[in-house]
Amino acid sequence: MPSESSYSRLITKLEESDILEKEQEKVVLQAIAEGFITDDTVVVMQPILKHETKRPKEEKPKSEPQKRGRKSKDERDGWLKEQAETEANLPLYDRKIVFQLDVPLAELRAEVPQDPKWGVKKNSEGQNVFWFGYKGHLAVGTSSQYILQALFFIWESK
Repeated sequence: MPSESSYSRLITKLEESDILEKEQEKVVLQAIAEGFITDDTVVVMQPILKHETKRPKEEKPKSEPQKRGRKSKDERDGWLKEQAETEANLPLYDRKIVFQLDVPLAELRAEVPQDPKWGVKKNSEGQNVFWFGYKGHLAVGTSSQYILQALFFIWESK
């Protein structure tokens, strides 16, 4: 049985290298060559890897009430420029999907956020559901049940 520090060093080295991805790719290619994987359909699954439902209370400062009515043309033009600048400065995964479509897979994988975050959505009853953690995207062959590709992702709160 390895010590905790030895195990920690091993995990750190594995995270820093891409050896597991390369080996998984070799196994999938070998399974295709030997006829184990003959799938023509792939399903993308999103299992939850870490999940907590209690969200800590946050105290938000009270903001000043906004001016009512339509903005003047000058104010609107300034606001649009500010929004475009803000959008351009966002990290890759905080941008809209349209801006991520032309990005190469290697860059997408390199930019994946590494820290878990809180997320929130409304359920079918209109109640907010909170979570904290990661999720995985698994491309799985429908008949062979082989995991063909995997990407672990951070929950985003939108």
